[in-house]
Amino acid sequence: MKNLLGLLLAVQLYSSHSLAANACVDLFSGKQAPQARTVDKIQVKDRFVTLLNNLRATLSGKLATVWRSEWKTKLSVLRSNEYVYNLVKLNLSPETLSAVLKDLDPKSEGFTRQVHQRMYELQVKGLTNANDKLTVRDAPPPEGATDSTFTYYTKPLIDATGAAKHQPRIRTYLREVNFEKMTVDVPVAGSLANGSKITITKKHDGVFDLNVNGESKVLTLAQMQSRFGTTFKMFAPHGKSYKLEIKSALDDMIQSPKYKNLNGNHNVQKLDVSLSQAQVDMLFAPLKAKNAEGQKAESLARLEKITQEISAKDPSLAARAKAIFAVLAEGVNGNPLFLQIEGATAYHRSAFESTSGFQTTVDRNQGVYLGNMYSARGLKDPTVVLKNNNRLATGENDARHVELKLPINLVVDVMGVKFSDPKSATLVQHQPFDQGILHSVVGLYNGFVTNINHPGKFNYLRASATELITNDGH
Repeated sequence: MKNLLGLLLAVQLYSSHSLAANACVDLFSGKQAPQARTVDKIQVKDRFVTLLNNLRATLSGKLATVWRSEWKTKLSVLRSNEYVYNLVKLNLSPETLSAVLKDLDPKSEGFTRQVHQRMYELQVKGLTNANDKLTVRDAPPPEGATDSTFTYYTKPLIDATGAAKHQPRIRTYLREVNFEKMTVDVPVAGSLANGSKITITKKHDGVFDLNVNGESKVLTLAQMQSRFGTTFKMFAPHGKSYKLEIKSALDDMIQSPKYKNLNGNHNVQKLDVSLSQAQVDMLFAPLKAKNAEGQKAESLARLEKITQEISAKDPSLAARAKAIFAVLAEGVNGNPLFLQIEGATAYHRSAFESTSGFQTTVDRNQGVYLGNMYSARGLKDPTVVLKNNNRLATGENDARHVELKLPINLVVDVMGVKFSDPKSATLVQHQPFDQGILHSVVGLYNGFVTNINHPGKFNYLRASATELITNDGH
């Protein structure tokens, strides 16, 4: 057990290495110049559509999960709360709505999170109503813990016009534990990058049970904070592996006579495969070769090796893995350093969805992490990035990133899509759905849109953030 505690201590000390005091810098004040915020794009002209078609050929099951339209907008805390308030009023029965909203203040910062948590608790207890048309997707973290989605980004691949792109992303999920805010006898679980399983349980004020891989030790609050700091960062239980995603922005156009704010090229396709920690480490480790040809060969060899590993483990994923890693190989061919990570995002998400097919998400506490993503050992662990790297933060008016996501078949039937490739229309799987609910939600989102052309969090914050938080910004 002493060795396991030593391991945890080493992780925390490494995470907090060379921290400076917190400092928020106005990027436009002239006091400190912002870091370079441009990411090179790799243009693949004729190959773009080939890569896209190879990915699409691996679509299976419900296409709604991977081929959809999604709209993004930035809202203040108050406006995003208003959106969620109207969303639940439209989609919950009076009985459920009363239980969810009881004593909540729609103007408070925690409103959206509390709505999500109460809906989840009602679902778990079987207290929802048959007339409820809205559910929540994920379990909220235990009291004293916050969960975040963490995503690394490489350079994007763009088509000849620059309107469409393939963006490789590597995503996992983190959990941060604040010892003082934990609830007695409610365990908080997670894991480390090396696979060690961690469970922290507050026994009573000032005393904790720390369980590492089945071995327990009782520690005081002072001992916990001495070893790990005020909070402890680890992987969330649902972050045991990484998802390597290729998110393709398409140039198909939405053409709705009714919801004009939502028209344009808001269609995407997102396919992924799971990677282990070892595969992520190998894929993005610093290159040993010193010249471009050697770096290219080294990178392509890594891609081939991982493709073979995935295919051997699950032959049904062979075609998907081959299509995804072909995109990465195209990036390497365009730039031998393509596999270097450019930056990362982290945010807290509240996700709502409906049997009608729509999903809508509210992302809070967003940050884009810049600077060197590597240590002497290789790619930084996500928990180390959160501790050590500078963070671009949102302002008051764009504090929340709010998305509406609809399966492509519903968008075709409700709004209308002009496909750049007519063959795409033949692949759409039409099915019955509740038009009334869908129209009400699309109409609701349409009324909250301030600027539908906002890009995703990574590009938006990198280009427009006005606040730079240096080192530990939590």
